[in-house]
Amino acid sequence: MKLLFLLLLFFCFSLNGEQTIYERQKELNETLVRLIESGLDDGKTHEEMGSLYFQLQEYPLAILHYNQALKFYPENSAIISQLNRVQSKLGLPLTSHSFLPSYQVSLTLFSWVGILAIGCLSILIWKRSVMWRRLSQLFIGLGIILVLYSVGTYYFSPLEGIILRPTLLYRGAGDQYSIVSDVPLVSGMKVRVISVENNGYWLKVMASDGKIGYVDYKVIRLI
Repeated sequence: MKLLFLLLLFFCFSLNGEQTIYERQKELNETLVRLIESGLDDGKTHEEMGSLYFQLQEYPLAILHYNQALKFYPENSAIISQLNRVQSKLGLPLTSHSFLPSYQVSLTLFSWVGILAIGCLSILIWKRSVMWRRLSQLFIGLGIILVLYSVGTYYFSPLEGIILRPTLLYRGAGDQYSIVSDVPLVSGMKVRVISVENNGYWLKVMASDGKIGYVDYKVIRLI
């Protein structure tokens, strides 16, 4: 149902030739906000939004949503392929496959392991045997590992963002400071966010080439 709604939304935008790209983007952004507020902030929604932005040639926003989709499905080869297609349009480095589960995936695995552990413990209460005891210990151990991994992923994974339009990198939190380099950060580039300063108006980031500086909050969106 959600997919049908998104497709119908896209066709409505495509058929309305009187709308400018800016007007369609604004309408699409408002629709996305409504989708997320209605509880549809999941990997599939972001994947579909990435496809819609790609069709509208809003490549940085497409890259943003494909990256947000990968937070839910980091090993999804279809999403990675779509993301690489957009990145190649902008001449950006391609994204490689990730073999580590995301925070959301690890929580799902923990739920299944927890159910299996409870089932084995329940059987062990009624039927004492070495096999059920070892299975219980195995699933409990896996559960502990998954909890530790989830906590580590949630609290220690670097915060990242996507540059939406070309911007210079400044040495301080403001455009009155000197620039780090004459070469601007390009649209669609993924950067690591080190800190948020000046009441959220400037972000300290690390570019893919290792350069560190500040960018205005208006030119970046967090993944």
